[in-house]
Amino acid sequence: MTILRSFELADADAVFALIDSNRAHLGRFLPWVEKTNGVEETRAFLQQVLVAEEKGTEKHFAVVDEQGVIGTVCARGLQTPTANLGYWLAKDYCGRGMMCDAVVRLEKWLQEHTDIQTLLILTHPENIASQKVAERCGFVYQGMKNH
Repeated sequence: MTILRSFELADADAVFALIDSNRAHLGRFLPWVEKTNGVEETRAFLQQVLVAEEKGTEKHFAVVDEQGVIGTVCARGLQTPTANLGYWLAKDYCGRGMMCDAVVRLEKWLQEHTDIQTLLILTHPENIASQKVAERCGFVYQGMKNH
C-alpha cells in the first residue's frame, strides 16, 4: 500500500534532491521543474503549501516509502465545487500502481474532509503515463483544453 503523509518544512532537502535527480523525467511535462534550482526554493514552496492548507484551499500529501519522499499528490481549489488534482512520482517508482493508489486515497480524504463535487486531472497531451493513472482511477477523458 502506498503511504501518504503531510509535508513538513524539514522535507525540503529530500524533495529538492528528488526533483534534481529526476529532472529529465519530470521536466518533460512539469514546467516548474526547470525553475526549481535549490533547497531554499523548495522550502519556500513547502511553506506556501502549508499556508494554503491552513487556509483550506489546497491539500498536499508526500508519497513515501521506507527510503523517504518519492513523489506527491495534491488537490487545489478546495474552496470551490471543483478541485484540480496533480501528482508526480520519481521515475524508479513509476509503473507499480503507486500513484493510482495515492490518487484514490486522496479522493477518499477529499470526500471525508471537503464538499468538493467534481475532481479534474489536467495532463499534458503527450503525458500518456499520467493519463493512464487518471483512467485507472476512474476518471473520464473529456477533451483538450486550450491555454
